Amino acid sequence: SHPGNYDVTASGLSSSDYAISYVVGTLAVGKAAQTVSWSAPADIVYGAPLTAAMRNATATGAGSAPAGALTYDFNAGQILHAGTYALHATAAETRDYLPASASVSIKVRKAALQITANDAARLTNQPDPKFTVSYGGFVNGDGPSNLAAAPTVTSSATPGGGPGTYSLIPSGAASDDYDISYRNGTLTVNPAFVTILSVTTPTITTTVGKKKVSTQVVQIKFSDALDAASTANLAAFKLLQSASSAKGKPTPYAFKLNYDSSTFTVALTPTKALSFKTPVLLQIASGMLKDRRGNAIDGNHDGAAGGDFSATLRSTGVSIQSVRSATLRPAAVDAVLAGTH
Repeated sequence: SHPGNYDVTASGLSSSDYAISYVVGTLAVGKAAQTVSWSAPADIVYGAPLTAAMRNATATGAGSAPAGALTYDFNAGQILHAGTYALHATAAETRDYLPASASVSIKVRKAALQITANDAARLTNQPDPKFTVSYGGFVNGDGPSNLAAAPTVTSSATPGGGPGTYSLIPSGAASDDYDISYRNGTLTVNPAFVTILSVTTPTITTTVGKKKVSTQVVQIKFSDALDAASTANLAAFKLLQSASSAKGKPTPYAFKLNYDSSTFTVALTPTKALSFKTPVLLQIASGMLKDRRGNAIDGNHDGAAGGDFSATLRSTGVSIQSVRSATLRPAAVDAVLAGTH
């Protein structure tokens, strides 16, 4: 029977000595318990919604009457922040059953967010630009404003540091919903002026008629383009045979000048072969050279326009050794020539 109060009536007794009467009693039938069964859902990542499939609890009663309808304290499509939550399901009270409930735990893990320092550039002896970052991994319409703390970017470059590449290092971001990783960027510090990057002395072989002719040239590589006038300015360059004695005077070499605009390289081709009985001197009057913007170049790497450059060229019978900008000095710099002379 369904829960309720029912009359209980006695009958059937007889006695020769008693006049029997009956009083109606009451039988109270209470509601039975029902049970809600529910398995905990798998972990999800922040940004993934709760789904209808998670609303899969079942309610059963002790008898044959149907259990109560289930309701939940969450909706399909709902987004939870990272953390651990208790979800609840309730079976409604029915004519035959008391209400019942159950809870399960769900863990919302943090989403992955990568913060990358954007590459930047500046000139030597100039302040750093404002460094910026880019993000990869925001979900749920989030953006930088949703972070609890914004990232900062620091540089391994020092204010007076020379040309080169330096790391840009992001850090400091915080979020309750994201597991944050970082990727460094690069700060390129360019010379404030066009400079001489290297001096090399390759041997170039050409064919004249049926004869192959090898010519050793002096190549000067610049950090950026020179203007048109500078690329034809023979007076800015000198090749000199150093004197054999302290009283002697250096002997100049005649040469042709060619400029490769794709590599920013000036090639000096002597009209007669270089001799290495004594060192050959390369001198560059930097004040006579300008970059493509019309600015004077920095010949001696002191961070200022002008400053003449010189190099001493010797033969040692080994392969070519380039003189890089990191080792260029205002004083004489050796550039080793190929071949044995």
